[in-house]
Amino acid sequence: MNSGVNASYGGCTISGDVFVSGGTASSGSDYSISGGSVVFNIQGVGPHSASAPVVINIVDDILVENTETINLSIQNPSENCPGFSTITPGTGTAVVNILDNDSTPTPTPPSPTPNTPTPNLSLDPGFTPNQQSIYEGLTSACSGASGDLLNRCNEINNADLNAIIPDAVAAQGAAAVDFGYKQFSVVHGRIVNLRNSQQQSSSLLGYSTININGETIPVGKALMTALGPARGGAAGDDPNDQLFRDSPLGFFLKGQFNVGEKANTSSERGFKADRKAVTFGMDYSIMDELVLGAAFGYGSTDTNYNLNSGSMSADAFEFSSYGSYFLPQSFYIDWIMSYALHSFDINRRIQYTGFDNTATSAANGDQYGFSLGFGKDFALQSFVINPYLRLDYSKTKVDSYQESGGGGLAMEFAGQSIDSATSTIGGQASNAISTSWGVLSPGVRFEWVHQYLDESRLIQARFSQAAAGAGTFAVKTDTPDRDYFNIGTSLALSLPEGRAGFLRYEYRLGQAYITDHTIELGARIPF
Repeated sequence: MNSGVNASYGGCTISGDVFVSGGTASSGSDYSISGGSVVFNIQGVGPHSASAPVVINIVDDILVENTETINLSIQNPSENCPGFSTITPGTGTAVVNILDNDSTPTPTPPSPTPNTPTPNLSLDPGFTPNQQSIYEGLTSACSGASGDLLNRCNEINNADLNAIIPDAVAAQGAAAVDFGYKQFSVVHGRIVNLRNSQQQSSSLLGYSTININGETIPVGKALMTALGPARGGAAGDDPNDQLFRDSPLGFFLKGQFNVGEKANTSSERGFKADRKAVTFGMDYSIMDELVLGAAFGYGSTDTNYNLNSGSMSADAFEFSSYGSYFLPQSFYIDWIMSYALHSFDINRRIQYTGFDNTATSAANGDQYGFSLGFGKDFALQSFVINPYLRLDYSKTKVDSYQESGGGGLAMEFAGQSIDSATSTIGGQASNAISTSWGVLSPGVRFEWVHQYLDESRLIQARFSQAAAGAGTFAVKTDTPDRDYFNIGTSLALSLPEGRAGFLRYEYRLGQAYITDHTIELGARIPF
């Protein structure tokens, strides 16, 4: 900083305070000044100029700015010039330029936000177990997802979860188990007819043998004897009675039509199902007390899921061996052993706002089962009453399978295993009405069924397009009803030469979400 003075004799000092008198730079943000005063030393006579340092600290920032200035001046000057006769201080000023050495900075990209694989999904404490499971599986599958799956991950929200849950998958096992038990019913019905027609006549609900005057004879023969007066004489005296005798070898054909439906639950998708089945069999009376036979059954089930969410068609082929042994005192034991093959074709429709696609798949399975029945027959004139107990067991397996299509939401399903064990306590009654052309037998039946096994299951699954080890979840099935009831009515017709036909209707009661109706037609042709 420079200052001027005019002195008459040599040697003096001048001091003053430095202050900022102007400029474009801003104190604090652009600079700061160390020290607030300066001292100038003057030597010699006459006009002189002197300089003194002023320390200015420049603030180094990253802003790109034009050259800025600082104007400095001295105020409150004072001198120390002993012996000088004339001292005239001049002005002390300085202009400081601040030059910017910064270049235009390269923009720093913003820090990436944490990856959110499902931006529209959020955990809800009100989720059902299946919603919670699919939420976890989907968020896992969406981590690192690409292609169609990534598109789905970016659009799915909480309201769409129910459309994605494969809660109809449980219907495969249910259809197989139900088919097995209905086939048990068909074959047991055939055994009933055999006991009725053993040696004489044929009615729908007569059973086994009865003891009359110490002689064990088939129920059919007893009924014919009881009906003798109505037919104009004793059955044994009428040569036409031979027309009602059966050959030991017999064939039968039965057809079933079943309609049922299930309401939606928190764990399973509801559906409506139509099942058609036909069973062909043959049996042989080895002796009056023992009959053995074999049967083949085919069934087809068409299932349509509620909310237009897809369909399933199932086919089943079953092979059965069966027998009945007539015990003394009109008791009997029946048994059935069966093995079945199942196939399923499934269309799972996935539909939510902005998306509609179908995942298709095919699965196979098998089933084996065993049924054991025990009962007693009571003949009261033309009536036959039969209380009985039956134990049924089946084990069904569905192989693992994988869907195709689905717009990124196709899934893989692990194998399933379903164990079912039931007891049936029931009774049936019929009345044999003799006519000139045969025997007509109306009947009724009531059963109480209790389920011991077949608990709620977890069906393991994963999203097919997810990375290895990711996207897994489990679908929980309903716990089956432990107790329900079957009520039915029937009408049987026995014709000469052992020919017979019947019609049966059955309705199921007591299941919380299921209704079921069965119609069965049958015919027997002896050889």
